[in-house]
Amino acid sequence: MSNPLQPGAIVRTRHWSTHAEQSAVITFHWQCAQASGQPVTDFDFAKAIDTIVAPALKAILPTDVTYKGTQAQIISNIPLTLAVPYNTAAGPGLTTAPALPTQTCGLISWYTNNAGRAYRGRTYMPFPAPGEETTGSVPTTAYLTSLSNLAAALMNTTSVANAAANGTIAVAQIILHKQKKGVLPTGALVQGFIIRPKWATQRRRGSFGRANVSPI
Repeated sequence: MSNPLQPGAIVRTRHWSTHAEQSAVITFHWQCAQASGQPVTDFDFAKAIDTIVAPALKAILPTDVTYKGTQAQIISNIPLTLAVPYNTAAGPGLTTAPALPTQTCGLISWYTNNAGRAYRGRTYMPFPAPGEETTGSVPTTAYLTSLSNLAAALMNTTSVANAAANGTIAVAQIILHKQKKGVLPTGALVQGFIIRPKWATQRRRGSFGRANVSPI
């Protein structure tokens, strides 16, 4: 069941990919503002952000990785509504398999106008392919350009329309501040990003330990 978005709502989108026994999720947060026309729902939101993420992510995932889809969830309500999935674009990656070790990640760093760790964020991009690594064991220029294009597209997303194209809601990407139980979340507007020219790691995506499972 989809839920209408109201100005001021904070929406979390999660984007899932699976390789062998491990799944990886990347997460973005959004603040809604002025709305016009008929309501825009969380399902509309999932579809709009998936339209940006799915082709960009599948283009840098190897063929032994499956892009599973997007969840959108309104997290500024108490109690929380259920996350709404959108998986029309689910499918295998498009680069040569196999993937690098599963804990290996590309890295996008986000920043705001404020100083301090609470006002910065990171996105650990999952499951790069060996062809996206140079002989110096760093990401290729083409891979870094793909991350930059995705980051720019997300940051430049300023509105979402509903399925009938008769309503829109203004949105902005934010860095979510750490939440306390029973307290509504807040965030800071993302002002820019840095593409790190090195590999990062996410231990929880490694081959050892508990397997991660995609909910989609």
